[in-house]
Amino acid sequence: MDTKSIPQEILGRLQTVYALIYDRFSHSFGGMFIMSQWQWIRMGLVVVGYICIRPFLVKIGGWINEAEMRKKEKAENAKKDKERRAKRAEGKANIGANSLRGGRVIGEIVEENKEDMVVEDVDLGSSIKARNRKAKAGGGVKNMQPEVSDEMRRILEEMSSDDDVEDLLTA
Repeated sequence: MDTKSIPQEILGRLQTVYALIYDRFSHSFGGMFIMSQWQWIRMGLVVVGYICIRPFLVKIGGWINEAEMRKKEKAENAKKDKERRAKRAEGKANIGANSLRGGRVIGEIVEENKEDMVVEDVDLGSSIKARNRKAKAGGGVKNMQPEVSDEMRRILEEMSSDDDVEDLLTA
C-alpha cells in the first residue's frame, strides 16, 4: 500500500459515512415538512387549542389533587381519633407537656400579632422557684462570684492608677 493512498482512503470512507447519514435522515424526516396547506392549518389549530385548554387542565388537576389530599387527611385524623379512643378505653392519660403548661408552648408566637412577631409572655415562676431552691442549698448566684481579697484589690488599684503615665507625661 502506498503512503499517498492512505489519506485518500480515509477521506473516501468519511465521504461514504456522510452520504449514508444524510440519506437516512433525509428519507426519515424529509417527508415531515412536505405537508399540504390543510395539514398545516390543522397542525396550527391543534397547537393553539392546546395552548388555550392547558390552563383549565392544570386547574382541574389541582382540584383533583386537593380532593385526594383531603381524603388522606380525613383518613389520618380518623386513625388518630381511633387511637385516642383506644387509649381512653385502656385508661391511659392523653395529656401532653404543653397541656400541663396551660396549653402554651414556651416562646410561642401569638396568632393575632404574627406580622409584628410578638412573643407571648411566658410564666417564669418555675425558674424563679428553682433559683430560690438553689440559693437555699448554698449554690445561689451570690455564691458563684469569687471572693476578692484585700491584696487583690490593692493590686488592681495600683494597676488602674495613672501615676506611671503622669510621670512620663511631665518628664
